[in-house]
Amino acid sequence: MPTAAFVLPMSDRDGAIAANRIFSASAMASDVSSGKRAGLPVLPVAGALTVDSDFEDRFGFLVPQPFSLDLPDPGDGEINVAYPDTADGVYLRISISTLADGLVEELDVVPLRIGAQGASARRHAMSRLFITRVFADLTQRYINKSLEGVSIYALSGTHAVVLNGTYWDPRAGDIAVRIYGIMPALGENGLIFYERRYAERAPASARFSEQIVRSVTFQ
Repeated sequence: MPTAAFVLPMSDRDGAIAANRIFSASAMASDVSSGKRAGLPVLPVAGALTVDSDFEDRFGFLVPQPFSLDLPDPGDGEINVAYPDTADGVYLRISISTLADGLVEELDVVPLRIGAQGASARRHAMSRLFITRVFADLTQRYINKSLEGVSIYALSGTHAVVLNGTYWDPRAGDIAVRIYGIMPALGENGLIFYERRYAERAPASARFSEQIVRSVTFQ
């Protein structure tokens, strides 16, 4: 299957949306049956992660807005983080597994740039982007897709939205999707968090990916 690339322009006429890297649908959708992670090294980690100038030096990946996030304690499970060995558009791919169920969630962290200013304009730009382009591109290889809508996401000190949707993967069953757009109150650079939750495996009591999203701090 050919690689499907999702590319956002660096700027547009109304200053709404841009991104600094290719956003690859084939890289974002992991091969669940084989456990591949798009050629990225997978390392077990715990605690806080920071993406800043040191990350730029290590991976050659532009970080216009440094940030940090915290990884929750998965109990008897495991959290792994894949780092890019080439700049493929994904800062981090975080996978969460439990002893009983195996892989239950994956979360990709991707740069986002929004030229619009003000909370309302930014949320509108992100919502339009997620509805018209991101969800369709990232789920194009799957069937039985349902986009359930975009809403304001309450996260202190940020302008944020979240898209909810589902699709069906013949190898993994029902997948619940959340796409979060998070912008700091000032500046044009923020983050997309793309969450895949394997609904038939994931414990109902925990949303590890959302805990990670809610921990993000812009520097």
